[in-house]
Amino acid sequence: MNIVRAASRILMRFPNLNKALRDTREQMHLKSLKWGRVPGYNFKILGGGWLVAGVHGEDMHELRELEIVGKYLGTADYFIDIGANSGIFSCLSASYGIKCFAFEPMPANLKILLTNIRENNFNRLVEVFPLAVSSEVDILPIFNRGQGASLTRGWGGGDTTDCIFVPTNTLDGVLWSRVREKNVVLKIDVEGAEYSVLSGASNILSRKPPLLLELSLMRNHPNGFNPNFERVFQLLWSYGYSASIVDEKRTPVSEEMVSEWVNSRDIDIGTENFFFE
Repeated sequence: MNIVRAASRILMRFPNLNKALRDTREQMHLKSLKWGRVPGYNFKILGGGWLVAGVHGEDMHELRELEIVGKYLGTADYFIDIGANSGIFSCLSASYGIKCFAFEPMPANLKILLTNIRENNFNRLVEVFPLAVSSEVDILPIFNRGQGASLTRGWGGGDTTDCIFVPTNTLDGVLWSRVREKNVVLKIDVEGAEYSVLSGASNILSRKPPLLLELSLMRNHPNGFNPNFERVFQLLWSYGYSASIVDEKRTPVSEEMVSEWVNSRDIDIGTENFFFE
């Protein structure tokens, strides 16, 4: 591991070579992805491994999360998939006949997302936005590749020089006029940018749509700690949400629990996914 990190630091001194090598590795990863049927659902997905959201041998990533979201899609008019990745949640929504708005800024991820939509004949049910959702309109660098792509520099100890610039917009700015009187379900998986996404969605959040959110306290953050972890919970609680851990018991989350996790900088709950309703 130390050798790999040392090599990475050396490559950072040569940005063009570094990018070329990462581009080549990215293409190799893309070619290694596999198709798999999603157990219990009527669609298939190209993913897994490098993209995480998909097939892992005989297993499927986030089956519990798919089941929870599926229960709420029955009364939804729209599903909003922020950080769509390979599109497993977008395809889940479409398999229920529910229109989906999918946001994915990374070109390689976007390619797989579009492939999954086409191959499942969901073209008319998933509307794709090739941009990042944030707190304002901007053009920002996004770092890393695959499932680890992030607007946070140094996310996951990744390369801080290999980046592309992507457009950003707020969720309210893009969708509020279209969903203001509709029932929606949200999924947010944005690798460290959760608070920024939520800050630009005040109108949509005021209607308190069910929300699946990935939120890390320690893992992958550049300084080993998420400074916005508690702020995310406080923001969502201010809209009247209740929170639960996406575990077998759907354990409720209290303010005391969040404060304890933050103060001790320790959280051992077996997942980083939370559900708000």
